[in-house]
Amino acid sequence: MAKRTSRNDGQAAIKTLQLCRQVQRALQQELACCPDEIVQSLLVVGVEPSPGPGQLMVTVSPMLPDDERPVVEVLAALGRFTGLLRTAVAHSVSRRKAPQLFFQVSPLPPSPSSSGPPSP
Repeated sequence: MAKRTSRNDGQAAIKTLQLCRQVQRALQQELACCPDEIVQSLLVVGVEPSPGPGQLMVTVSPMLPDDERPVVEVLAALGRFTGLLRTAVAHSVSRRKAPQLFFQVSPLPPSPSSSGPPSP
């Protein structure tokens, strides 16, 4: 019986990862079409399951390394469009209920060209 549970757990984990990838693609497309300049300037760098059922944590980052908008401003812009983004996700995933989305902002890592002098 333990084998069946671990197999079911493995299948559930695979389904969750598939959902995260689908949501990431859908959100990236929707962010690009969003009428808000701040939201348009974001990249979806990751989507992971949140602790609660039906919840996903979406990590976004500015597209441009010199974009220094305050995190609060970025999260406020995302908050204004969460309903629109969740609707886009609902249309693109095959689930009975669209997952609830939570956002966090991650800074872009420095580009290799800006990290110092080139190596000889």
